[in-house]
Amino acid sequence: MNRAQSLSVAARVATMPWSPANDAVGDGSEAPVAPRTVFDELAENSPHLWRRPLGTFGRDGRTWELPAYLFLGPKRDAAPLRLAVFAGIAGDEIEGSLGLARFVTRLVSEPVLATGLTLYLYPNCNPTGLDRQQRETSGGVDLARQLWTDSRTAETALLTREIRRRQFHGWVTLHSHRLRDSFQGFAGPGETSQSLVGDLLPAVCGYLPAVVSASGNTRCGFLRPPISVGSPFTLRLSTPRTRPLQLQLEAVSAALTQLLGLCRAAHTGSSYLPPDHARNTTEMVHL
Repeated sequence: MNRAQSLSVAARVATMPWSPANDAVGDGSEAPVAPRTVFDELAENSPHLWRRPLGTFGRDGRTWELPAYLFLGPKRDAAPLRLAVFAGIAGDEIEGSLGLARFVTRLVSEPVLATGLTLYLYPNCNPTGLDRQQRETSGGVDLARQLWTDSRTAETALLTREIRRRQFHGWVTLHSHRLRDSFQGFAGPGETSQSLVGDLLPAVCGYLPAVVSASGNTRCGFLRPPISVGSPFTLRLSTPRTRPLQLQLEAVSAALTQLLGLCRAAHTGSSYLPPDHARNTTEMVHL
C-alpha cells in the first residue's frame, strides 16, 4: 500500500459516522467502516500486518470473534521487543479503537517506525459490549476488572491466555472519558511506566491538553498485572469525548508513535527496557 492509499483509509476512519452493528447511515446507501474492517483492509495490502484472531465464542445466539493483529517491524540484529495495544475493552469507548486504526494506518505507510519491534494489536476486546454500545459485555462483565480473576467469561479467558503466552515487554490500553476535557495518561507500578507516560504526553499536546494521573485505576487488571507475567510497563491512555473526534484520533496516534520511538531506544541501552525482560528478548515470535 502506498502513502496515498493509507491516507485515504485514515480519512475514512477519522470522519466516518459510527454504528456498532455496521448498519446503514444517512440515506441508507452506504454503511460505515468498523475498526475491524479497516484493519482487515490494511492487512490485505501490507506485508507487515497479519490478521491473527484470538478465537471465537458463542453468546446471545451468535458467534463472536476476538480480533487480533500482528505487526512485524523491520528487523534488527537483536530479537524484537514485544509490545501490545488493547482497545475497545469498554464497549462504549469506540474512540480508542478508531485511534488505534489511525495509528496503524500511519504505521503501514511508515513501517520503519517499528524497527526492531513486534506489535500485538487488539482493536476490539469487547465485541458484545460494542454491539450494544455499553461498557460491560452482553453478560454484564467489566473486562478491565475481571482480568486475572477466576472469571469464566470467554473474553477474559482469551485475553489472559494471550498475555501469559506472549510475555510482553509492555502494553498500552486505550480508552475515552467524559468527565475531563484533557487527554489523560495513567501509569502502572514501577519507574519504567512512570517515566514513559510522562515522556508520551508532550507528543499529544499539539492536539489536546494532556495531564498525567498520579493514581491510575487501581481496579484495572490491565494496569496492574500479576507478577507471573513478568514486569511489563503498563500504560492507560484516555481521550476526552468532549473534543472533536479527529483530534482524539491524532492524539492517540501521536502518543503511540512516541512510544515506539522510546522503545526503539531500548535496543541501544535505554532504561525503558525492564531488566528481567532484557534476558528474555531471544524468544521467537510465533505467527
